[in-house]
Amino acid sequence: MKRDADLLRKILLAAEAKSDDGLIVTLTPEDLPHPNFEEVMWSHVLVLEDLGYIAHEQQACDESVDVGRITAAGYDFLDSVRDDEVWRKTKEAAASAGGFTIDLLGDLAKGLIKTQIKRLTGVEV
Repeated sequence: MKRDADLLRKILLAAEAKSDDGLIVTLTPEDLPHPNFEEVMWSHVLVLEDLGYIAHEQQACDESVDVGRITAAGYDFLDSVRDDEVWRKTKEAAASAGGFTIDLLGDLAKGLIKTQIKRLTGVEV
């Protein structure tokens, strides 16, 4: 199975939206429809854990996947790729370069945001 950057982003967005207490969030096929929900979601939750974007995960079944709390690093990544237009431009730039890592996508998105801030405010960050 290939790692899907769009799905990693969607899992973080869905977990953030459903989080009441910042701990375990249960995602279902209604939250993130996918034909092979259990296998695909579970493997991507494990990738998020490997990246340090979630603290830990619990379990998966056909009907749901438990996602651990989003870490500070996870929120930093999420905040950099939250905007759909920034995400689109980030993926286009990465595709033009011929490859990417998930961390590089976050850095690229941050660079795009910094460019927008400078253009809008004249302040370089």
